[in-house]
Amino acid sequence: MRPNQLKTRLSKLAVSGSILTLGGLTGCRGEAPPGAKAEPAAVHLEVRVENSQAAIERLSAAEAAKPLPRKLQKAEAAKSPEKKPPKLAQRDPSPPTEKAAPTDGDEKQAVAALEASRGTDDSPAAEHTQKSPLVPVGFSLGQDSDGSNAQTDSVIPQLLDAQGELLPQTKDLPGTDSAFFKRLGPTLFKAIVDNNPELVLPYFMPLAVYEKLKESKNPPRDWKFRLFGQLKRDIEKYHRALGRNRERAHFVALDVVPEDALWMKAGREYNKLEYYRLFGSSLRYVDQRGRERRFDVSALFSWRGEWYIVHLHGLK
Repeated sequence: MRPNQLKTRLSKLAVSGSILTLGGLTGCRGEAPPGAKAEPAAVHLEVRVENSQAAIERLSAAEAAKPLPRKLQKAEAAKSPEKKPPKLAQRDPSPPTEKAAPTDGDEKQAVAALEASRGTDDSPAAEHTQKSPLVPVGFSLGQDSDGSNAQTDSVIPQLLDAQGELLPQTKDLPGTDSAFFKRLGPTLFKAIVDNNPELVLPYFMPLAVYEKLKESKNPPRDWKFRLFGQLKRDIEKYHRALGRNRERAHFVALDVVPEDALWMKAGREYNKLEYYRLFGSSLRYVDQRGRERRFDVSALFSWRGEWYIVHLHGLK
């Protein structure tokens, strides 16, 4: 708006102290014109308009009371456009089409596709996992990084009979000459190098035995979150201790002294069954610098003449 075209009639004025505001006005001040005496009944307004480069127009109270021109009224109305109501989705006038009923051939194809998506359990690893009582639901039997089984059925001792019941404990003191024990040490060391505790599951406290052995409200849960959980933490700790060049380290021996084992009768250590307990074994290895080192194997226990790992680092 040009300064010489500013004779704007003001209709409704909001007065706050000495400041008047309306639309684009930023300030109004009432005073007498320069060089004139202020009359009691005369009021002059000094109007300052935004974006007018400080242009000032003086109007009398009578002029300010007149209504705005039509052009200004249209401009004010254009500032606040009316909201249009949202459009409603139009329905499809065409009638719905009916789907054809599936035929017998379609049903057979659907069943075949479903069976194929489920897969089969004929693989050796799946069959081994189903047969082995060492592995609880949700765990896989120890495997090497290439996916092959770390152990064979001929090495893993049989724990269940033909009816699926746990075979009874024996008082045979385990030695160090069995094929099972000879695989225990190397497999444990590989699990440490790879930081893969599942590799050592066949040599860990069997869940089927633990369910009969432990006096607990929920032995499977205790086995998973306490016993096996601690094994995972210990293996990770040993894994870090090997350093960055851990692949250069190699296994030497699992040192145990069977003569130091104690026969634990039922009722000892909150257990319901008898077994041999052996403390203080160690896993001997050579690190990447050629130095011989040891990892603690704190506790082993016996079942039917074989040693199984219970605790690696400490008794918890």
